[in-house]
Amino acid sequence: MNCLSEFEWSELLASIEAGRLIPVVGDQFIRADVSSQPLNVLVAGQLANQLGTGWSAESPSTLNDVVTAYMSEVNGARLVPLYSKTRDVLNEVKFQTPEHLRKLARITDFNLFLTTSFAPTLENALNEVRFGGAHRCESCHFSIKGCVDLPDWKEHLGTCVFYLLGKADLAPRSFVIWDADAIDSILHFHDLVNDGKSIPHLQSALKEFDLLFLGVSFADWLTRFLLRVARQNRHSSDTDYSEYLAERGCDVAESFVGFCRGARRGTKILRCEPIAFVDSLFERWTARQIAIAHTTISPRRDFVWPERWMPKGAVFISYAHEDVLAAQRMADGLRQAGCNVWLDRERLSAGENWENSLEIQVKRQCSVFISLISRSTEMSAGYCHRERKWAADRDPDFGRDGSFYVPVTIDATQVGELAKENLPARSINVWQMPQGETTREFVSRIIQLHKANQTGEFL
Repeated sequence: MNCLSEFEWSELLASIEAGRLIPVVGDQFIRADVSSQPLNVLVAGQLANQLGTGWSAESPSTLNDVVTAYMSEVNGARLVPLYSKTRDVLNEVKFQTPEHLRKLARITDFNLFLTTSFAPTLENALNEVRFGGAHRCESCHFSIKGCVDLPDWKEHLGTCVFYLLGKADLAPRSFVIWDADAIDSILHFHDLVNDGKSIPHLQSALKEFDLLFLGVSFADWLTRFLLRVARQNRHSSDTDYSEYLAERGCDVAESFVGFCRGARRGTKILRCEPIAFVDSLFERWTARQIAIAHTTISPRRDFVWPERWMPKGAVFISYAHEDVLAAQRMADGLRQAGCNVWLDRERLSAGENWENSLEIQVKRQCSVFISLISRSTEMSAGYCHRERKWAADRDPDFGRDGSFYVPVTIDATQVGELAKENLPARSINVWQMPQGETTREFVSRIIQLHKANQTGEFL
């Protein structure tokens, strides 16, 4: 895959690992199974057969083509019934998650996904890969009928899909089936962006994040308009973010390439099949995760790891895998004072049910939750942040008095610079324990909380 230089690959992967890039998944990337046509084309063929517009299910054609032909060629044609017909066709499709969607879902540095497809295929793939088929992926949508904004992405660290052009299980005209709908939706989106109140979280994410477009088969001018509305600035403005468009060469007009080279220099056109690009991206991202794991300082061999399952009432230490030595050092300091400490070893070689069991232990088992904060946790989008969100969700008084959630910095990271740590933690005392070395005062406080909370309301 030569659509990016090695330097550009490094730049892209660094943006992903820092949680700074959002995939925007389009119709050309969404497939019903491994070998099928794009889902949009498959649905278009089946709808054409029902409407009798002259296309067969085997001849590739977009849904916009079918709807446009029907509305222009059939006397007395009505638009509204086409939405329910489209939804019915979609419900009849037998889905089998293709490998390229699985690979995208396995890139765990991606938490927020945008899609221009109305089908739940991406959402289903995320539920299947990340949650064993349980419906735990959140979804939000936008349409001219209404909008459900994103959760606050600065605090929310779960998996979420936002349907930019509506979702098929909504009411008629609440999802896009032809270009006229897309124009209406983008104009309405532009109005909501301008009022600054209706979709503040989505608006903020689109303005501040890098974007990776995968198979977004918009017309040339429509893509330009979407980028302009999403970014909320002039096309010719200097920017400090990037946009990557992975599209087949034949799907990218030369006029758009010239436009990006001139007015929109932050946009990189990747002339490649989107599926092949994700294959290469997943391979490179996986290789970097393995390299990071191998170059990270190994845990101490003389450290006695706790049993696999946390005993009820233990003190939980949450850490990034790069900080394992500091976590072990803190655990030793607390153990010497008679404190029952538990820290997770499975993050170093995660098992099949690791995440589910870890969530249960954070929400139901521990008496005190210690959050180790470092440059690693601030740069990471890893599981330590999920643990911290679970801890925040559990405690109704989270962040008010520090009686359950105990934030600790272990390097030179300044409290005022924190971006990833749960915001309520900033209002309570943040302990400073360089390299995890404990002090008498800190140990005394943890033991006090440990004893008090074992008989408190949490347990």
